[in-house]
Amino acid sequence: MMKNNLLYFGVLIVLITLVFIFKPTEKNKFFEEYGLDIGDQVELINRLENDDFNQEISASITNEQIFIYHNKKEYEIILKDDLFYVSLAPYINNTHGCYTHSLTGCLGELINKDLLVKIYDEEDNLLEEKEVNTGSDGFFGLFLEKGITYKIIITYDGLSTSYDIDAFTDQTCFTGGQLS
Repeated sequence: MMKNNLLYFGVLIVLITLVFIFKPTEKNKFFEEYGLDIGDQVELINRLENDDFNQEISASITNEQIFIYHNKKEYEIILKDDLFYVSLAPYINNTHGCYTHSLTGCLGELINKDLLVKIYDEEDNLLEEKEVNTGSDGFFGLFLEKGITYKIIITYDGLSTSYDIDAFTDQTCFTGGQLS
């Protein structure tokens, strides 16, 4: 009888523990409802930057964290150590000052424009050359390696600008590159 009681209590404790471990949290429900995968941070940043959430969600990014706001609640996601993200919005006539990028709120002048981007390291070695699109917010994002200083040259419609980006900085929003 004693063995049966111990077995019963043991099973009960395991079941209660499993309920608490696998109980969907409010945070998990939120991310699932909006299809946000916090395990794939690159995809998460791209979704927040490029998808329209009808102002239901706002999000910003520092060099260490993503902050997501919904219904007066804040969700923080620590970025992986090797992930460094910057968002750039070159302009011709109009810009705004920005330091910490709002993934869902910053708006650049050049909406849905194709730009040529060349990324150089501190020794002027060309690391990458690619075409990017500024998307519906006028920004494009880059995932860069931490610990390097970059020179980024952007060309659009015969105009160009450059940015010097130090991957040690906590700045994630670069809006000061006037195309000329």
